[in-house]
Amino acid sequence: MMATMILASMLFGAARAHGPEGYRDLSKVRPVSRAGHESVTHTVFNYTIDGDEYEGYVAYPTGGSDLPAIMIVHQWYGLGENEMFRAEEAAEEGYFAFAVDMYGAGRRASDNSEAGMLSGEVAGDLEVLVSRMSGALEQVTGDDGMWSEMVNQSALTCNGYCFGGNVCLQFTSVEEGADIVATSVFHATF
Repeated sequence: MMATMILASMLFGAARAHGPEGYRDLSKVRPVSRAGHESVTHTVFNYTIDGDEYEGYVAYPTGGSDLPAIMIVHQWYGLGENEMFRAEEAAEEGYFAFAVDMYGAGRRASDNSEAGMLSGEVAGDLEVLVSRMSGALEQVTGDDGMWSEMVNQSALTCNGYCFGGNVCLQFTSVEEGADIVATSVFHATF
């Protein structure tokens, strides 16, 4: 009986990490509720890569400058609540946190089949993966980057869970990802 309860708890946790129904609506930026958040600025913003629009999420200590940066890459359902939460959590610790969008504005999976299709488009084509990550990185490092003035350019890291872990590992293994000084992944897919 206890083993069944533990297994059920683990499966619920895994399903939640991959995205429950209704989990992907970035227009529903929730009110700040955790202690310490009043000193964190967070926002959804749009950026363009090769003429296509993407929808990212940033969180950072209000008034911060020369901040170490962490790029958070979503799991296979797409950018959503979990990545937004992790960005806010990192900002509370003094980081500029950028939850990147690997699929495009408004493209989020609603089931595992769609998640497999969307993640396969990126993970199955290294050129697409590198282009999208490079474009996202440009937002925090480039001369025209919206956030580059806030970020310590020598303290860039990448973090991802599952699909996002794979993206971080692949990106940091190519020349374009050389600016990333550290990578942390959880349950990375290969």
